[in-house]
Amino acid sequence: YKESNYGDALYFCRCGIENISNRLWIRFSKKYKTEFSVVIKLPNSAPDLMSVVSSLNKFIKKLGNNSNNSNYKVVTDIFDYLIGLQKNSNIIWEYLNKGTHEEPDKDEFDQLIVSQIINKLTELDNFVKRK
Repeated sequence: YKESNYGDALYFCRCGIENISNRLWIRFSKKYKTEFSVVIKLPNSAPDLMSVVSSLNKFIKKLGNNSNNSNYKVVTDIFDYLIGLQKNSNIIWEYLNKGTHEEPDKDEFDQLIVSQIINKLTELDNFVKRK
């Protein structure tokens, strides 16, 4: 990001989301029955990341509603931001996707949006590490 290579920064953000999502899923699976649906596009492939984030987000929200536990509201707020639930557009997830795919005529990324994504993921990572 500091070198204005926003595509690479977004690629690493997406890797960070994968890591954080996996850590949260594992953490919850030790205490709760964490069965939810995810999309898998090809046999023997990893689940679609947005599907994992969306399903995990719904699971955490349901868990919070059932137990009056809002400890993970930070997580659900950031997941909502990433998957575009707070906006009419899915530009954040589009940026995360475009940052991972090499395209010859790739659009420029808005520095402010990339910075916001990095800040949200840093906040999320710090929260998960503390819990």
